Amino acid sequence: MLDRNFGLNILSGLAGSTGMSGFCIWFEVNGDNLVKLPLPLIVTGSSGRIGRLLQIYAQDYEEEGLLPFWTARNGLAGASEWEMISGQVPLLPVCGFLLHLAAALPSRSVGASLKGNLEMAQAVLKADRTAAFAHVFFLSTVAVYAPQSTAIAETVVPDPKNDYGRAKYAAEEILRAGLKDRLTILRLANLAGADALLGSEGEVVLDPVENSYRGPVRSYIGPGQLMTVLRQLMRLRARGQVLPATLNIALPGAVAMADLLDAAARRWRFGPPRPGVVARVEVEVSRLAGLVPLTKADAKVIVADLKSVRGGWQ
Repeated sequence: MLDRNFGLNILSGLAGSTGMSGFCIWFEVNGDNLVKLPLPLIVTGSSGRIGRLLQIYAQDYEEEGLLPFWTARNGLAGASEWEMISGQVPLLPVCGFLLHLAAALPSRSVGASLKGNLEMAQAVLKADRTAAFAHVFFLSTVAVYAPQSTAIAETVVPDPKNDYGRAKYAAEEILRAGLKDRLTILRLANLAGADALLGSEGEVVLDPVENSYRGPVRSYIGPGQLMTVLRQLMRLRARGQVLPATLNIALPGAVAMADLLDAAARRWRFGPPRPGVVARVEVEVSRLAGLVPLTKADAKVIVADLKSVRGGWQ
């Protein structure tokens, strides 16, 4: 008879069929039976905007068999402290998924401090030595691309035009070298509510765009839609499906900023012409759409998604 208090960490034989070097399955013993447990989902940057959003939707992830393990640099109730740049790696569950959200952001950091993104990538690799992550999902940004006149696919060679994009691309390369096929890079477009447009208060001043009365056009995704996409990607990986090394994260198509502001009943106006304004940034998402269902980008639907976030956000 098996000991009721005995837990097993079993290395499965999925390596040959999935391309993984190994994959842990968690069990507990209930009487004489082995019962599969949820897969640990370690989250960095849990106190940030997307981390807080994920906490609102935590139950949805648990229902998919993913058990969030929150980490943050300071003072988040229920989270393990992980100062990724200068601190020690906390005790983490082994063989789980890691969602790396922590970032040094341009709104809070300038110049050399954005190098914190590289240092945090190194901290992920350090943690991997003991936690043996089954798979890592790294939230990067479409800022790694240079603007172009057509939709930007993942096959386009990154050519970031600002310090933040360069820092995130360098972090991508560090993680790719260390994790190889255990990494999926998620290049996120504009997230409604976490952006400078819908995440701000008061009147919005848009840059005028030549031959357009609706302002700049961008790829977008709503917060609830993002949570669904992440959850579905993790479910696929947990079931053994090999994911692409890189995925653009947005809804198909693009939306005008003025349309989003009108849908949100926000006051806005055009400012003076500004040299260098990029009229359109759209990313190609057919790779993502081949994995999870996506609806076409629509300003009213995106704003409705933002307003429906459970428990409030932003």
